[in-house]
Amino acid sequence: MALCIMFTVYLSVPLITPPVSVVAAIDGQQISLNISINVSTICKGEYPNSISVTILNTDNTVIKNTSISPQVNDQLMIVTGNSSVTNLNTFTVNVLLSNNGGTFGIMQSFGFSFLGPVTNINSSIDNCSTIDITWTAPTVDDRVPILYYILRIYDAITGSLVDTVPVNDTSYQFMDNNLYIHCYTYVITGVNALGEGIFNNNTFSYQRGRYT
Repeated sequence: MALCIMFTVYLSVPLITPPVSVVAAIDGQQISLNISINVSTICKGEYPNSISVTILNTDNTVIKNTSISPQVNDQLMIVTGNSSVTNLNTFTVNVLLSNNGGTFGIMQSFGFSFLGPVTNINSSIDNCSTIDITWTAPTVDDRVPILYYILRIYDAITGSLVDTVPVNDTSYQFMDNNLYIHCYTYVITGVNALGEGIFNNNTFSYQRGRYT
């Protein structure tokens, strides 16, 4: 009985480079890069069989240069690969695809940056029972926008966590019918595609006869 072996020969470079996405996920100081290539618009013989990944820091120094053998998911029509980088806050990822027929066209770089701290955290009282909190957004890379902020409210006297809320803007209000006996610390952290950035905090006393 003859043995029939099925395999794909990657001999042709597509005229148009398929769409590529790079998603970063943080686990402590380890940043994993998940690379996904939408191959629904190209023929199977045009699929990439190598993904070259170059990671650069802010002055374009190469931090890591690696080649990945991709995995094919025929059901989802995607080709995927993974890489990682450690202890790097701001970096650029260049992806280059190739197969046995040659190198695909150059594509746009992918930029990632942890968020810096918010500034100018301020608080005021509205109608004797509403506390207003405002802050200034950190400077961001347009390619990695702020998704939202995490506001953590602590009792500054006991140190206990009072509340944690996601905030989509640079201001927040909450009710406190006994605010004149309280002193709060507000810890605010911006969140983007890489996760939580660097936090900043400020403490305000609303107790009568005491000031921030």
